[in-house]
Amino acid sequence: MMFRLAKKKWMRSLYWTIVLVFLVSLLTAFIYYFVLIDELEIKPKTIVNSDNLEKQINYRLSGLELGLKQNRDLLKSIRFKLDRVFKDINGNLNKDNEDSDPSDYIRDQSICAKSSPQKEFKPNISMPDVYEELKFDNPDGGVWKQGWDLIVNETLFSKGHKLKVFVVPHSHNDPGWIKTFDRYFREQTKHILDNIVTKLSEDPKLRFIWAETSYLSAWWETVKDPKMKTQMKALVDSGRLEIVTGGWVMNDEANVHYFAMITQMVEGHEWLMDHLGVKPKYGWAIDPFGLSPTMAYILKGMGFEGMVIQRVHYAIKKYLASKQELEFRWRQYWEHKADSDIVCHIEPFYSYDVPHTCGPDPKVCCQFDFKRLPPSKVYLLIPIQSNPFGLSPTMAYILKGMGFEGMVIQRVHYAIKKYLASKQELEFRWRQYWEHKADSDIVCHIEPFYSYDVPHTCGPDPKVCCQFDFKRLPPSKVKCPWKASPHKITDSNVHQRSLLLLDQYRKKSMLYKTKSLLIPLGDDFRFDKLEEWDAQTENYQKLFDYINARPEWNVEIKFSTLGEYFESFKGIHSFPTLSGDFFTYSDRDDHYWSGYYTSKPFFKRFERILESHVRSTEIIFSMASILNPHSLDRLNALMPLFVYARQNLALFQHHDGITGTAKDIVVNDYANRMYRSLENLEKISSQSIMNLLHYENIESNQLKLVDKLPNSFSTSTKSLFIIDDNNNQNWHFVIYNSLGFASYELVCIHLQPMVNNWCIKDNDGVEVEDIQMNRVWSMDKLLTDRVEACFVVHMKALSLAEYSVGICDEKRGVHKKSAVTLYNFGQSFNNLSEDLVSFDETPTEIQLDNENIGLTFSGADGMLRKLSIRDVTTNLRMKFMTYGTRSGKKVQKSGAYIFLPDNENAQDLVYSNCKIRITKGNIVTRFETIIEKPIPIRHQISIIKGKRYIEMENEFFLSQSSFGNKELMIRFYSDIQNDDIFYTDLNGFQMIKRKRYNKIPLQGNIYPMPTTVYIEDTKQRLSVLSGQPLGATSPRSGWVDIFLDRRLLQDDQRGLNQGVVDNRKTKEIFKILLESTSSEPTAPTQPLKPSLEAQIELQKILSPPILMYSTMKSTISEIYFLHNPLPCNIHLLNMRRSSKANTYSLYLHRWGVGCDAKCAANSTVVLSQLFSPFITKSLEPQITRMSLSSLHEKESDLSIDSQLNVEEMHINVYRLRTRGV
Repeated sequence: MMFRLAKKKWMRSLYWTIVLVFLVSLLTAFIYYFVLIDELEIKPKTIVNSDNLEKQINYRLSGLELGLKQNRDLLKSIRFKLDRVFKDINGNLNKDNEDSDPSDYIRDQSICAKSSPQKEFKPNISMPDVYEELKFDNPDGGVWKQGWDLIVNETLFSKGHKLKVFVVPHSHNDPGWIKTFDRYFREQTKHILDNIVTKLSEDPKLRFIWAETSYLSAWWETVKDPKMKTQMKALVDSGRLEIVTGGWVMNDEANVHYFAMITQMVEGHEWLMDHLGVKPKYGWAIDPFGLSPTMAYILKGMGFEGMVIQRVHYAIKKYLASKQELEFRWRQYWEHKADSDIVCHIEPFYSYDVPHTCGPDPKVCCQFDFKRLPPSKVYLLIPIQSNPFGLSPTMAYILKGMGFEGMVIQRVHYAIKKYLASKQELEFRWRQYWEHKADSDIVCHIEPFYSYDVPHTCGPDPKVCCQFDFKRLPPSKVKCPWKASPHKITDSNVHQRSLLLLDQYRKKSMLYKTKSLLIPLGDDFRFDKLEEWDAQTENYQKLFDYINARPEWNVEIKFSTLGEYFESFKGIHSFPTLSGDFFTYSDRDDHYWSGYYTSKPFFKRFERILESHVRSTEIIFSMASILNPHSLDRLNALMPLFVYARQNLALFQHHDGITGTAKDIVVNDYANRMYRSLENLEKISSQSIMNLLHYENIESNQLKLVDKLPNSFSTSTKSLFIIDDNNNQNWHFVIYNSLGFASYELVCIHLQPMVNNWCIKDNDGVEVEDIQMNRVWSMDKLLTDRVEACFVVHMKALSLAEYSVGICDEKRGVHKKSAVTLYNFGQSFNNLSEDLVSFDETPTEIQLDNENIGLTFSGADGMLRKLSIRDVTTNLRMKFMTYGTRSGKKVQKSGAYIFLPDNENAQDLVYSNCKIRITKGNIVTRFETIIEKPIPIRHQISIIKGKRYIEMENEFFLSQSSFGNKELMIRFYSDIQNDDIFYTDLNGFQMIKRKRYNKIPLQGNIYPMPTTVYIEDTKQRLSVLSGQPLGATSPRSGWVDIFLDRRLLQDDQRGLNQGVVDNRKTKEIFKILLESTSSEPTAPTQPLKPSLEAQIELQKILSPPILMYSTMKSTISEIYFLHNPLPCNIHLLNMRRSSKANTYSLYLHRWGVGCDAKCAANSTVVLSQLFSPFITKSLEPQITRMSLSSLHEKESDLSIDSQLNVEEMHINVYRLRTRGV
């Protein structure tokens, strides 16, 4: 840990600066020493006991040691800076030091060309090649609609080649969708888990798999009988109840960032290890709407051996099935070795429910879903006294006298029934009118409806209830839509039913190369009632026993777990390799699930904000815990708040959470959870920072966030700092950089200055001279109660620095006000002040520039027309556009999941007389376009001094009824000749090449853009970096479309049963880079890697600096935790405190960057050299490389002095432990 008390003053006399600083620092050290001694001697009353004395002495000695080290570092810094000055004079500035910015490693902003390709791994199955080959047609395949007519070849099955059938019972439990998480658990999931324990404990033949740890945790916390916990653990230990995947949820794979992917998996695995002692080995992803190889990489990195997926485009399923390649080794396209391969199994048919898992014919398979059986017993409530025409209290007295506790009656006057029902008083204690005591009371229940028959007892609608009188209608309440109901298995039909089922099993097995067949048995929230358990298990067991007793059929069948299935062919069969992803998903016809990439973007942005705070708080909380062992009790008390935040971030990664495909009430529940989590993280960050910077009275004070969400349904706002003469109060704010690299960043705060002599001071107490003052606006309204002060901060890697704003002792210079130019704002702003000019007419073109960037805008529509960044120029035009949806009464339309446009060509968003506001300053210049109709939009383009990108911010509100059934997007038109090729990212972890196909409709050419999209040719690359996940495509050469929001008035028939109409005012942020591509013939091929600059700027979007403020001043004004910088291509992904005492997980990710970067080819990290000495002294010397969720040890003979090698693209996790306190 290092402290800096001097700032570069290049223009002053070097000699007097060195002398003055040296003398001051020496004096400070002596004062600090004697004050510490004095405090120990003068304040003995504060020492209550020997423990307290020891703690105070340790604390003071620690402070003394810090102060002395501060001065040693200062002298070292002076020598270093003197050397740097002379090197700078000689033109040999050394950039490899702790102050280096990652941009120092960018090689002339150019990206290597695609010539001279490197040797590449060629998989057996390449998804781009599959796309080239497929026609993407949808001929009718017969009973298997999306396949073909399968005919069993009996010769494939023999005594030596028996078909081994593994029937795997499961229940898919969404942690929120139609109901909230809590309601699902209370009404269904709790009963499912109870039943699992009960039934598996009764029958040793039964098996079950479970995926969602969030529900296991809720069950564990609420179950009252300790015996149930013991039984569950015994079932898990025996392998009969298998935990598959084991994440907190079954996460989405399109919108989720890989940090959150890992976080939700770790949260689940840590809970499982702590409570059940289990390490999952197999993945189960049957419901995410498209699959990413990033998830395969993460599972493999967590020690998994196999995985099952379901929602793959029906045409791709058919293609792979035709080649018996539905099982393969999924490999990353950038990986040459088999180390990262994971065996993947695709279920071949339409869905994961019972009718679509036993074989190709759902009409047959549905007959073996025994939940749909007509009930063998009719369980009816038969009311006592249901028929007498009127009821007497005498009967109630007699029943009570006979020892009865309750009674049910029916024939009561309909008006009286209605009256009692309106007051919810149909159940009461019936007392004799002459009785004063409760002894004769009997609980009485009145049936509310017309009669006591079935049509009038299930609910208010007899038309509906009559359908559930199974004496009248033989099919059960869960009907098979193919009009062929299940039959209870009996001795008379078991032979015929066995052959029928076995025919389906054999047909399905023909789609795979092994003789092992996986048959999932379940659906959403199945097995919540014991009757279903009995119906399924008893009937299937009769079938199993009959089939297994016939050796001539060459079949072995049993209830199984997923692990038993994968183990059956482990080491026996070699599968082909496959690289690529499975987006965009289509379940039928041209119904592509590309709408959910953009549904409910307010909450997608909300998630990224929470994710950023979780990551930053993880790291600073870990640092505080490591460096302040005597404050661990206080920090430990915050762990429940932290766990709550982690779990709610994890919960929203659910495939109906971040996707925007849950009911409005469920989404609001997610948002409230995330908001409370942000409040928790604010408290934890405050306590951690105050401990590290040695604030006084930590218990009674708290740092507050400068940028904060006021509630769960609004965009962020800035805190207002009021400065006046009355209280002479200074505001102190800490700037926290959680990234592992240094940078110069723009910081803006809102002030209400009541005086002129105010200033901002840095952590050295030196006044910040370069401040830009801006007016503050809300859309087109000027906010007169505040101004914005913007300045540039040099943030060291992984550091805290305290700045202050308040009244200055000396009269300060004039702050530089920005100049504001308004167009079409009306007369009210005319001649308001010298720095604000308003015009009624807009010029044809408006040009803005700084030292790096030139912009040209159209005055007509207020949108960009041309962009120049250094020596790279392109005609770059932006335009807001819309798509509608298909029309017609019985026509499938767009909904939360699906995008079905009315036309292949987007329509311009028509507006006129847009307002334009230009704020031009010495640091930042902004061009804002304000559109009032048809929807309110604020579109902002910003350029910042010293930066080589432009920032884009779009704020809008799709609330108007006139914007129903429309999708809002922004289109970029450029000169780049990318033809039909473009690139999007997968989960922020890797890039993937996309190709636009004319044989696929528009909606199928849209892909998820969790963070990045770019197009390029031999001269230029245009990259758009996003602070929220959205959908993107390149519909023509040179074009990029990014979908911003959607408002849809109807359901898309995928189970949600509602449209998308809960739009919120949303603010989305982007960065746009224009880079040159080198034409050097010797340049290696790097088309799938973003530039180093793009990687760096993306991390700044996703993990911006955290600003927290207080009226208190800290004891220490700056702290930075890295002794040396990380290699420029290694990202500090996380530093996570474990649930185990004194244990931390360090996550390092080595980016794949293009050859524009001058990073070392073999980047290694030595922790003893990376972290400051105070951190390394607090750590045990031995470290262990772990799997990604820290369940498995990978390398144990490591130390903090070892050279840790992180291979390109890979994530390494190291377990660190602190020394005993």
